[in-house]
Amino acid sequence: MARKTKPNVPDHIVIGGHTIPVVFGDVDGDDWGEFKSEPMRIDLNARRHTEHPDLLDSTLFHEAWHAAAEISGLTEILTGKQEEAIAKCLERLMWPLLQWRGSGE
Repeated sequence: MARKTKPNVPDHIVIGGHTIPVVFGDVDGDDWGEFKSEPMRIDLNARRHTEHPDLLDSTLFHEAWHAAAEISGLTEILTGKQEEAIAKCLERLMWPLLQWRGSGE
């Protein structure tokens, strides 16, 4: 079996002055990624992203939103479903806009 290599994943991101480690490895269940608040960390599912590397950046963007919501205090007023709905909106509708902007099209 061929060895799977780690894609270009940052070791950490900085949001609001907080350094958040990014781990490319095992994630519970079939989730693409997960933000953990204590201690803050973003886990990206290595199996899923090795099979679908084109979704890695949007997953990191999605999980970064969860981190931003936690840091800003928005998680104090949002239910889990509301927070996830906003994350999906940003990932599905705004991330493609940022990709288009960066592509020069």
